[in-house]
Amino acid sequence: MLLWALLLTLISQGAGAGAWDDPVCTEGVVSVTRGAPAKMTCNISNPFLHVSVCLRAPGWGDCQRGGDCRAVFTQAAPGCSSGGGWRLCVEGPSARMVTEEARDSQAGEYRWTLVGGQTEQLCTTLNVSEPPEQPSTPPWGTQDPRPAQDLHSAQDPSPGRLHVALILVPMLLCILALGGLQFWRRNLGHPMHVQFT
Repeated sequence: MLLWALLLTLISQGAGAGAWDDPVCTEGVVSVTRGAPAKMTCNISNPFLHVSVCLRAPGWGDCQRGGDCRAVFTQAAPGCSSGGGWRLCVEGPSARMVTEEARDSQAGEYRWTLVGGQTEQLCTTLNVSEPPEQPSTPPWGTQDPRPAQDLHSAQDPSPGRLHVALILVPMLLCILALGGLQFWRRNLGHPMHVQFT
């Protein structure tokens, strides 16, 4: 009986000191275009003691089995460091690795070795693809991307402008006619004399 009590005490003390890490990391495949930012994160229940990240070229077998893996970071927590175009920051139970501009040389399988209450290994794959091709601009200038009917309608005046024009044009014609009539009436009483010398 005393042996069982001692065993339960040891188990409960060990469970409190070394609770499971329960890692939650960026999983599967992260796909970005070349030059775009990329981010991978890992969070655990306990503070990190150490974080290592290494890179395997795409298609080199199972990431979990080790083998040919180039070290990107080996860092005792906490702190931040930079290398290979990446920045790794580890603080408490959180680790974040970011790059502002993904490059082809960064593509591959990243194996994270996380040391907290336990040691875990997790893998994330980064795919870096070509940026979408931008439509080329012809040498004579840019083309309007709208369809032909949109271009035609863009050249037609709007109904509001047409309404204003229908009011202003007759008013201007009336003013010109009245001005011409006034000019003719003034000159009616004074015949024009032309002298030849």
